Amino acid sequence: MQHFILFLCLMGLEAQSFAKEFLPKGCQAMPIEERIVLQKQKNHLVMMHSLSRYEIWLANREQNRLTASVVPGMWSVFYAPQGMSQWQCIQSEPGHEQKVACGQVLALCDRPAKPPKKDFSKLNFWVANNLSYSELDAYLQRVGWRMQMSKSKAE
Repeated sequence: MQHFILFLCLMGLEAQSFAKEFLPKGCQAMPIEERIVLQKQKNHLVMMHSLSRYEIWLANREQNRLTASVVPGMWSVFYAPQGMSQWQCIQSEPGHEQKVACGQVLALCDRPAKPPKKDFSKLNFWVANNLSYSELDAYLQRVGWRMQMSKSKAE
């Protein structure tokens, strides 16, 4: 009986998010539901925090090179220099993959930023992937991204 109760408790925890959700100061929350849909935004970085207990794959139908995995509890940043892009989220558990609503496993925010002086069109779409927030912040500064504070008063 004790094993059965423990099993039920663990099943309840399984469905909950893994990471504590927070958004950095100056980063405007982006509502997402089933898919991630981005439209061209000049000089903005999209910061993503994985809230899942499992690895999440972001699949882009238009361009396979944009597909990437996001590790539980970590941060990733991408820059969308051209047009509109869409991603679907695939949860990867050992021995099983399934499509999930991106809004249930990821938190996204949009942060105004000035890119490095070098020709950014030649850089990877993914600016940084799978770092802790403190590592991510330090990395962005080190490679030349300058963060701008949001004009919103709701920070």
